[in-house]
Amino acid sequence: MIDETVANTESLILASRLFRSKPQMQRLLSYLVMHTYENNNDALQQRSIAINCLGRNDSFESTKDPIVRIEAARLRKLLEAYYDADEAQQTPLRVSLPKGSYRLVFSRNIEHRQSRSFSLLLLCQSPMVMNVEEIQLMIKVRQGLSYRLNHFDHLNLSVNFHPEHEVAQRGSIHFLAEEQHDYVMRCEVVQDRNRDFLISSIVIHRLTQEILWSHSTTIIHGYTAAILDEFYLKLISPLVSDSYGVLGIHWAKSCLEMGLEYVEDQHMAAVQFINLCSEPSKIACKKFMEFLDQRLKKYPDDYNAQGSYLAIGFFDYFLNYNLMSSSLEDRLKHCLIIEKYVPHDPGILVLIGFYNFALNRYCEAEVYLNNARKLNPYNTMWEFIYGALMFFVGKKEVGFQILLRLSKYNSRPPSYYFVPIFFYYLGEKEWEKAFKASSKVTFADDLEFLVKAIAYLGVGATSQTNTEEIDISWLEKTALNDYPDLILHFNAVVKRLNLQDVDSGVQTDLK
Repeated sequence: MIDETVANTESLILASRLFRSKPQMQRLLSYLVMHTYENNNDALQQRSIAINCLGRNDSFESTKDPIVRIEAARLRKLLEAYYDADEAQQTPLRVSLPKGSYRLVFSRNIEHRQSRSFSLLLLCQSPMVMNVEEIQLMIKVRQGLSYRLNHFDHLNLSVNFHPEHEVAQRGSIHFLAEEQHDYVMRCEVVQDRNRDFLISSIVIHRLTQEILWSHSTTIIHGYTAAILDEFYLKLISPLVSDSYGVLGIHWAKSCLEMGLEYVEDQHMAAVQFINLCSEPSKIACKKFMEFLDQRLKKYPDDYNAQGSYLAIGFFDYFLNYNLMSSSLEDRLKHCLIIEKYVPHDPGILVLIGFYNFALNRYCEAEVYLNNARKLNPYNTMWEFIYGALMFFVGKKEVGFQILLRLSKYNSRPPSYYFVPIFFYYLGEKEWEKAFKASSKVTFADDLEFLVKAIAYLGVGATSQTNTEEIDISWLEKTALNDYPDLILHFNAVVKRLNLQDVDSGVQTDLK
């Protein structure tokens, strides 16, 4: 028997203005609802649908008769139109038909109005023959990881909790067949002869079954809470935190490669924003803003999309794109309005902190950034933003130590992590270290050239290290000679960072 919520959803759709005069669409929807709910794969094949629902006989051949594909496309568009209409507001579930499939997908209708990202299933295992200590650590790891991963709003997490903490036995890879998960993370705990523990983790892309990420570490027998905390951070930081991690970047790039026309509407904002974070560019910002304009006209209460729009201001400010016409003050006010609806969203608090920083309200910026860190103390990207802003508001040593600490958790952090580190060494006149840090900065658009130009400044100034002031007028004729359009951008960025203009005869004290 079909679940009451599913049945109620189906009846509301069938009685709607768009469906009630289309008996063929009604029959097809009811057929797909029933067999999707019963998980009847055979009934969801083209031949079965054509014969049992659309009136074709046993001689039906899908290669010659496209009726199923045509009617499925009609149903897909009709469902999308239904949920765009006002009468769908009270429908409890959202029913969608993904392209290339005849299996319906059910989700909470209210959740579809909010932009979302990818999903992860966490599996924690021990060997078939296991001792008490292995079970105890496995349970701690499962609880510790699930608790920390649940702090990331962009991640839809599922955990294999069993009654009385039963252990998922070998063969749990069958979870890869569950289509509601984009990725499966499998952790295994094994004790060695010295009674120490080896914890190994792999993450698998469910669709391709490709192993995207693996990690192993040894936990001593007399482990402490601090040791486990460091273990969690070394897992979480590269996996889902820094620039949305390996999983976020893989998911977003996979969606782009598949084609945006195949990406569900509620995922589009996250796909474009994650790609923007990993490869910022003016063109990407502009396209993202155009999409968000349309998204917010359709779903004005999508606070995730509103936050994404305001987050573009981060790139707009530091990379001098000048795409946003609203003032910094107006954007800050908008952030404060969103905070009233989602008061415990650390991402919004980070944005409020950033806009306060941009308006030179450093005390307020520090308060909001600290609050964001408290709400999600496991997000190393928030930690980076806090450390970087502390560095640029004059608390150089505090910020620098925070940034160095982050390198313990991720051996390959995002390239922008090295920008404040570069400026620290530049200010200390440690030219070689500054140049090495600048070589790790690879941004789209102009920032890569800007950082390299400032690095050349440091290298070229080595001969002047005994002087208090360093002449930087040579930059226009050397490092920036091939990039005349970058001079304005260069001046704008160095102003942001409390340096001086690159003008003929101008000097700056890098101390």
